[in-house]
Amino acid sequence: MTKKGIILAIILFILLVTIIIVVATQNTKPNNVLGSQNLSESSIEYKEQTELDITEETGFDLEKLKAYKLPVLIQFANLEDEICFNMQSDVEELNEKMKGKAIVKFLDIKKYSDLIKDERLNINSVPVQLLINSDGTPYKGEESEIFGYKKIKSEDGTHIYTIHEGDLTLEEMKAIITKMTIK
Repeated sequence: MTKKGIILAIILFILLVTIIIVVATQNTKPNNVLGSQNLSESSIEYKEQTELDITEETGFDLEKLKAYKLPVLIQFANLEDEICFNMQSDVEELNEKMKGKAIVKFLDIKKYSDLIKDERLNINSVPVQLLINSDGTPYKGEESEIFGYKKIKSEDGTHIYTIHEGDLTLEEMKAIITKMTIK
């Protein structure tokens, strides 16, 4: 190999190593895109919000859940109740399948009834599902005792919540969430 060839090989080698180092350091630097820091914090909060159970540790902040602009289905249940116990696996499966598309939560009212601060919900029978559209409004399903839907209104008559009383299959819950997705 000539002296020129050796020098060219060394330059190419140094250039290649420099490119590799630059690419490697670019991939480890935090992304400087506007708002990326908030996005990562939001992602952490979102991960917490997609956990299935509502407990004393996770709390129950309905306004925070609405802020994600995703449909929300909250299952109020008592696992000592046979229907609630039988629905638990469907609610768990729905939570896994709908991550990123909807927020599905489970609140054991026997353990954590003190987390439900709004008496207007009046969860007397279980299972009960609270249904919220992706835009944060109550689900607009047809109020029907036959189908188990109930609209809860404020003192001035404003529709504030929609609940479903009774059991639902996995397919029925998926269909409701699809209807609650507002584009």
